[in-house]
Amino acid sequence: MSAGVAPAGARRFRGLDAARALACAWVVLFHAGGQGPLAERGQGPFVHALASVGYLGVDAFIVLSGVVVARSASPWPGVGRFLKARFLRLFPLYGLVVVGLAVAAYARGTHVGLLAAYPTVLDLLAHLTFAHVFFAATLYSFLPPAWSLGLEWWLYVAYAALRPLGRRLAPVTFLVSALTLVALRAWGHEADEPGVVVLARLWQFGCGAALAPHLGAWKPKVWFFAAVLAVLGAITWYDNVVDPWMFRVSRLTEPLLWVTIFGALAAIDPRHFEKGFGKWIAKRGDASYAVYLTHDPLLRALHGVPAFQAHRFVVGLGAAYLLGELVHALVEKPLGRLTKRL
Repeated sequence: MSAGVAPAGARRFRGLDAARALACAWVVLFHAGGQGPLAERGQGPFVHALASVGYLGVDAFIVLSGVVVARSASPWPGVGRFLKARFLRLFPLYGLVVVGLAVAAYARGTHVGLLAAYPTVLDLLAHLTFAHVFFAATLYSFLPPAWSLGLEWWLYVAYAALRPLGRRLAPVTFLVSALTLVALRAWGHEADEPGVVVLARLWQFGCGAALAPHLGAWKPKVWFFAAVLAVLGAITWYDNVVDPWMFRVSRLTEPLLWVTIFGALAAIDPRHFEKGFGKWIAKRGDASYAVYLTHDPLLRALHGVPAFQAHRFVVGLGAAYLLGELVHALVEKPLGRLTKRL
């Protein structure tokens, strides 16, 4: 979720930028009125059900990260240069937001209305070193969405370590992560335990990396696309909305759904994203990283505002994207230019 769809000089699939924008909006809806401390019903059963599974937008981001990393690492620049490039793309805005929110909480003397919990010094250090993803106490602590960004970094590290496997990387990743995930679930481990979270995302990341070499060349037939949407979409919906049973099935099938959707989006004529709504939604994808990082504190700050209570989804989504666009233009872009000069 922290990068575009292609490295500099490579073909950029604006359809996937649009997908990033939609996935980010889904996550914002989840935090605005789906589940968690800000959740409330009253928007209709279907809309509430759709918002309640907005965490699936994070899964889409992880699959896209696999696509981005595999494309940006071809040809392979070496472990050091690869990790340096990914760190400089992921960390500056993330670190600035984490430190800024912690300073704001310390200055106010409370986390109420801003963060999920009051950050301790050790909690802050864990986040700034991406170690928070390895402990249940810090995984979803003062800035809950940050868990996926920390995990994203360690997926980069895993990719660099496993890169020598070459063409065997994808099947080995699939086999190890899928079998271990099934074993953990069979032994009764909860879906949000760190080990289960990491392995589920390793599977998703591997699916994206496997798709990357075929992006734009693979054009799924209409009948195949419809069949995948019907079967895997139904499994995902049933497993997460109708009768959640600890993600035993959809955690393995859902990434294949995203891979098919992304393959279809990459095959769309790029001219559709050069004007009108296509261009507008693709541009929102450029700011999705800033939106993702800043939307949770913003929604917590809006929690007591009457307009937010009456129109949670509209006000929450609009405010999140407005703030995200500002942070993207005024902070993220200058940081990007600075890191490039470094």
